[in-house]
Order: sequence, then structure tokens, then C-alpha cells
Amino acid sequence: MTQLLRDVPEKALRWIVDEAILPEDEFTSMQRVLTYRQLHAQCNMAYSSVDGEAIVIDVGDFLMSPEAAIGTFCEGASHGCCGHQPRSESNFLCANGHPVATLHTDCWLPHIARLCGNSVDMHRV
Repeated sequence: MTQLLRDVPEKALRWIVDEAILPEDEFTSMQRVLTYRQLHAQCNMAYSSVDGEAIVIDVGDFLMSPEAAIGTFCEGASHGCCGHQPRSESNFLCANGHPVATLHTDCWLPHIARLCGNSVDMHRV
């Protein structure tokens, strides 16, 4: 799913719209839940859509730059004007074809690869 990545604290996340959440060689393990509304608040933006309380990031999920993800997008993955714009569903497949991640790459959020914590085996070296 990735090359070797360096574990960094959650406070290292960069909540900048249309930029990678972390450098390509880093990841973090989330210690809190974020809904769409809370995710937008991290970027100093409001979110008024009806799915604002949908959970986008869960405790135990791993966040990294989309450029670090190795795999392919699911057929029919939701797309916005400038990139992939999923909801909370997995839209990215590992090399074995299993849905294990959600990549947000559209222009209205930071670019995030969220590896679903319950779908990933982490190997420390």
C-alpha cells in the first residue's frame, strides 16, 4: 500500500485546502473522530450540507499524503471538479484488489489518503 513512512504525531497534520495533509514520507494514526463538518472547521471553513455529521476519519485510521498510496481507484469512484471527492466510503484498492483507503484529492479539502484502520496491517521496521 505504501513505501516506508515515518510515524509523526497528529499535530503534524497540515489542514491547508488543495495541498497534501502530510509530506509524502510521513503518516499519522488518528486518535479522534472527524465528521465532514469538523474536517472543514480544521480548515477554517463552514460546511452546511446535510451529511455534515457523517464520519470521515475514525479513531485508528492512518492519514498520509495521497502521493504515498500505492494502488488503484475503485471503478466508478466519485469525482469532483479537480479530483476524487468521496464521502466516507473506500474508493482506493490495494494491490490485491481490496478496498482499504479513501483518497480525497478534490480542491475543496486538504489532499488526504485515509487508510481504514480496520483494513490495514502496519509493520514497523
